[in-house]
Amino acid sequence: MANSAAQTGGEDMAAQTGGEGMAALAPRDPLEAMLAAQMAAVHAAALRAMTRAAECTEHPQIEALYARQAARLMHLFVRQMEALERRRAAAEERAEQKAREAYFLEKEQREAEERQRKEDAHLKRWGIRPRRRPLRPGGRGNAKPRTRNGTTAPPAPG
Repeated sequence: MANSAAQTGGEDMAAQTGGEGMAALAPRDPLEAMLAAQMAAVHAAALRAMTRAAECTEHPQIEALYARQAARLMHLFVRQMEALERRRAAAEERAEQKAREAYFLEKEQREAEERQRKEDAHLKRWGIRPRRRPLRPGGRGNAKPRTRNGTTAPPAPG
């Protein structure tokens, strides 16, 4: 009876810490939630193996078996934690890369608008009415300005 009570207490503790562990990991997406659930299960199994090893004092071979199993499960838990950290670091890197790309795209757009403004001012100085061209996402106009004889217009001062 005492043996089963200790075993039930160990399993209750493992189940309780599993739920707390899931909350502590705070999964950000379904894949992280699955990894967190695996980690909670591995942690609970390691606790059960340690409890059984502590209870089995009469049979040193069985005690050693449970102790090895607990050590392997703890090592697996550490590897899972490292995998979670790598995944989160990669996600943060992707977010930073996306932010950098957005920044440089906005900067390129501002520069294209500034070039357009300078070109318009240059053309107005010469009495030429500037032609409006829609800008492509890359920031440049659709076509180079052409003169009447088909050559490109002189570059705007820059």
